[in-house]
Amino acid sequence: MMLLDGVPCPDGGGRLHLDDPALWTGLAVFETLRTYGRVPFRAGEHLERLAASAGFCGIAFDDATRERTLEELHRVAIEAAGESKLNVLLTAGGSRIVKAEPLDLSRAGAPVRVASRRWAPDPWLPGWVKHTSRAAWVLAARQAGVDEVLWVAELDSGGGGHADAVGPEGASSGARGEEAVAGRRRGAMLRERPTPPPEVALQGRPRGGTSPLRNASPGHAAAPLGVWTEANRSNLFVVRDGVFMTPPDDGRILQGVTRTTMLEAARAAGVPVNDRDPVAVGPVEEMYLASTLKELAPVAELDGVPGAGAGPVGARVLAAFREAARRASARLQV
Repeated sequence: MMLLDGVPCPDGGGRLHLDDPALWTGLAVFETLRTYGRVPFRAGEHLERLAASAGFCGIAFDDATRERTLEELHRVAIEAAGESKLNVLLTAGGSRIVKAEPLDLSRAGAPVRVASRRWAPDPWLPGWVKHTSRAAWVLAARQAGVDEVLWVAELDSGGGGHADAVGPEGASSGARGEEAVAGRRRGAMLRERPTPPPEVALQGRPRGGTSPLRNASPGHAAAPLGVWTEANRSNLFVVRDGVFMTPPDDGRILQGVTRTTMLEAARAAGVPVNDRDPVAVGPVEEMYLASTLKELAPVAELDGVPGAGAGPVGARVLAAFREAARRASARLQV
């Protein structure tokens, strides 16, 4: 089911103005959610993040429209036959699209293949804005022949985004907390756009191997040490020395709702967590990508060799995450 400005669009038909900047410049913002028990999961947090992205891009999304959008999400979810993938898209031309489609449950927790590439920040667009200008990201993964690309930053590269883009601090960003805003301030220290370095590939530790970094193929430059940031559609989690780690919210990454929930689940399960320190490239015991549709997906391949993949810590966190999602859905169904 699809709604365009609240109006049902049978078979995906609808009228989007042809002068909408979203069509010509990609100026639009969006969120992807899923249901548990046919209830949109953490819809309020997704819409808060959508409001922040819209505000940065100058796209109108007032409180009244936000409430209507929440109602529309529940409407399309309840009319679906089963669990759904939900999308909300706001265009610079003022259109709002809400849609539901059947959820492919096989993607949740399924292994993924990943290639690492050097990360170069956009000085005008911070990492916490969820925008639709993603052709480069899609093509990066397609040309590498993998499911996703994992971005690697230099140790001293600082944070991404425009020097003045420290994130919205008004009512729409309250739940992010002062710590997240401070992190984005730290991440906004980059004053000049760097020249994108040559593309490199980094390897993880092969199963049973000892070398954490090697050239992935002839013709690639030697891989420098650096820090993992995020993948093109997912947040990163690793287990190192038994600690469940994820790159900090320092302005370079999208603060995923699933990322936040996984951290909460890990802490509730008594798993040691580190979400403050950079995650250096190197050997790990377990490695995952996390997103709305993947939940916690083990990295089975990294740069052409076996990745660290799944393990007992991730299994424990994922079980706690799913139980939290089940309880949240049950509360909203009452």
